[in-house]
Amino acid sequence: MTNLIKFSKENIFNYFDFVLTTLFFNFNNGLTVLKNIIFNY
Repeated sequence: MTNLIKFSKENIFNYFDFVLTTLFFNFNNGLTVLKNIIFNY
């Protein structure tokens, strides 16, 4: 039972880390696209 709790805790942290990284990466891409649009007009 303790191992299961520890396992799910690690999984949740890994998932959270993954989501944060993905969001940050997408945010940076979005900024780049916005800059390109602004400079092209």
